[in-house]
Amino acid sequence: MAQLRSQGLQQLGQVKRFYMEANGTFTLIKQQPARPGLTLAPDWDEDYIQSQPAVSGAYACTWCGQGQQADALPQAACPHCGRTQWRIAVC
Repeated sequence: MAQLRSQGLQQLGQVKRFYMEANGTFTLIKQQPARPGLTLAPDWDEDYIQSQPAVSGAYACTWCGQGQQADALPQAACPHCGRTQWRIAVC
């Protein structure tokens, strides 16, 4: 996450591909246009998280970042990782 933040990204919906290269460097391919996604801010920075524009009806799994549309915070397991912890997606 720190590598993405150092590239000026604020949320996972801005990332199309992210590779860790054999020499230890990272390659970022940005998603154009960005989609709603999981914030890249650490959980303890709640003030910053609250300042990010939330996307109504869009949620992201807090474990893997998988996005999901829903009328309310999903209670079902994430279809990608099986976890059940969701956060409203930001833009």
